[in-house]
Amino acid sequence: MDKKFYLIGIVVDDRCKHACDVQEILTRNGSKILTRLGVHDPDEDMSIITLNVKADQEFVEQLVSQLASIDGVNVKKIELF
Repeated sequence: MDKKFYLIGIVVDDRCKHACDVQEILTRNGSKILTRLGVHDPDEDMSIITLNVKADQEFVEQLVSQLASIDGVNVKKIELF
């Protein structure tokens, strides 16, 4: 399978509750994550994480599925090229 570049956006509600679960998934899949940027909203208990990933479509679908399976985590992906 061909590797492509993807942009993955993650919104984590109830950041204090779900941060460890998200971090575990990202660490497990870190070999294909080129860039990670995370910011939190100090007025809300939520965070936004963006990932740049170089991988095949199957890997990206599995990563998105793993993250989306966490209650309070919303994930969107864009295939760049």
